[in-house]
Amino acid sequence: PPALRRALKRRDGGCRFPGCTHTKFVDGHHIEHWADGGATRLDNLVSVCRHHHRLVHEGGYTVVKRDADFLFFRADGVQVPEINDQLQPGMLDTEPGQGLIAVGPGAGPAWRLPAKRGLNRTGSRQRAEWETYINAMQR
Repeated sequence: PPALRRALKRRDGGCRFPGCTHTKFVDGHHIEHWADGGATRLDNLVSVCRHHHRLVHEGGYTVVKRDADFLFFRADGVQVPEINDQLQPGMLDTEPGQGLIAVGPGAGPAWRLPAKRGLNRTGSRQRAEWETYINAMQR
């Protein structure tokens, strides 16, 4: 709903993932997923950019709300530091410009998402093989 989106933007100002400065193209992520009974209310939503939203859904990251703060945890259970200068190379499971990658057992999917979609030689839009990705996520 538009009023909820405005309230989320007013509260979060942009992506709440530590170190991220994106303020446009952010999504409202359900902390308790709506499919599991989570309500679409401000107290159950957090703003994340598309990249970090994908990390939560496909990279094994989790979000926990603590008072007015949101804590992000990697797939291995290690908390992503809340202070920007604590972020160090290797703390995140992604490489700039790449799709998600697995970094070890239980770290997430063992396949790589396409970094870009574009036009193929015939000029038609390439489509991801979603069935392959969905099957991989269900393993």
